[in-house]
This record gives sequence, structure tokens and C-alpha cells, in this order.
Amino acid sequence: MKKLLLLLVLCFSTQADRSIIVNVSEDFAFPLGQEVFSDLVSELYVDVPVTVEVTYLPARRGLLLLNADEIEADLYKSKNVLEPYSNLLVLEEPLMEIRVAIFCLERSNCVLNKDTIYLVPRGLESAMQYCLESSLTCAYVSSDHAFKALEQNKGDALFMDMAGATRFLCGYSFPKIYYLEMSELSTEVYHVVSKSMEEYVPMLTQSIVTVNRTGYVEKSIGAFWNELYGCTSSIPINVNSEYQQFSEKLNGTDATKR
Repeated sequence: MKKLLLLLVLCFSTQADRSIIVNVSEDFAFPLGQEVFSDLVSELYVDVPVTVEVTYLPARRGLLLLNADEIEADLYKSKNVLEPYSNLLVLEEPLMEIRVAIFCLERSNCVLNKDTIYLVPRGLESAMQYCLESSLTCAYVSSDHAFKALEQNKGDALFMDMAGATRFLCGYSFPKIYYLEMSELSTEVYHVVSKSMEEYVPMLTQSIVTVNRTGYVEKSIGAFWNELYGCTSSIPINVNSEYQQFSEKLNGTDATKR
């Protein structure tokens, strides 16, 4: 009996001391991104008996390592990119929604028509697919240089996820920048783990329910947009917001009249 109890204690200790690696897209490897998402990972795993290390790898490389059991989890992925990977478990409770918008330097370009040239960051495949299905003129551009390309008039408008855009906007001093949110491109994303993590799935699922119910995820993502208030770039103006349009006209800065 003593041997059995000792064995159980050792097994529990081994489980509790397990170290895992959770990947987050390298798009968020900048200081605020690491702060927000490292805290979110910690919150997700607070009641899971593992020690977590967060890494920031390219999306596809992270999935390959996860599928090969070289890392244990990816913070979030959309289901449509996971089909080729057989060694993964997708938690059924959505973690959050990735919101996509079109960003423009002129209000008149924040529209959808066949005369506009749209830039699409590599990796934002939902936007490129939308372009193809809608017969729009779109061209790939590096995420790191997307707003620079927009500034240099290499395109009239830029598709980008709204949280990721804040990483780049603070590096520019655009007098005005506008956006049109594309609700049809919003995507629910899910926490993904390797099959070796199956025993933790119920705990993680409950954790996701909790962080969403308490508003933790929404507040965390909101930190990116709030960061814009502390940098030199103007706050993006929602072209569909009557209040922002009214304020803009009061300030005499209506882009359609410049």
C-alpha cells in the first residue's frame, strides 16, 4: 500500500511539474503584444497543473511544431487552417473573434468596388479569398511594410486585422486614417493543443468560458486600440460612425473635402 501511495504521489508530482510551450503568432512579438498575450496565456492556464512558456513563432512553423509534438499548444487558430494537421485537438469553445477592416488614407477609398486596389498582408488568407470571390483587385504585401505601401500609394486601401494594425500605426504620423470594418471577414478562433494534452482539455475549456464571461479577453484586445491614444498617429476613424463623421466635420478635417 505504501508503495502504491508513493507511486501516486510521484505521478501527480510529475504531472504538476510538466512544462509546456504555447505559441503565439510572431505578429505579436512586439512589447505590448507580448504583454497582452503572455498575460492571456497565463490566465488560461492558471488552474492547469503545468508550467507554461510562451513563444512567438511564425504561424505555419508553430503549427508544424505543434503537430510534431515539439510544442504543446497554440493560443488561437481559425479552424479552416487546421485540416492538414492530424495530431491536434481544437477546443470547441471559441477563444475570441478576429476582426478585419479596410484601412484607407482617404475616406473615399474605404469602399468595396472594382476600381480600388487593395493590399492584403501575407497570411490574411480570408481577405485574399474574399478578393477572389468578389472579383476585387488585390495584391499581397508584407505585414511589416503594409502601411508603408499604403503611404506610398501602392494601393488605395489595406485589409488588416484590427488588433494587429495597432502594432504598425504607432510608427506613422498619418494626418488622418480611416477604416471600414468587414464583419463578413470576422473569424472565430480557437485554442489548439496537441493530443498529448488531452487530459487538460476540460480544464482549458472551462477556463475559456470564464475569461470570456468576465470580459477578460475583450479587455485584453482593447489594450491594442487604446495604445493608439499614446502615440503620434491619428486615431482611425470609422467611416460608418455618424458621431465620428460629425466630429471630423466640426474640426474642418473632412477628408472628402481636402
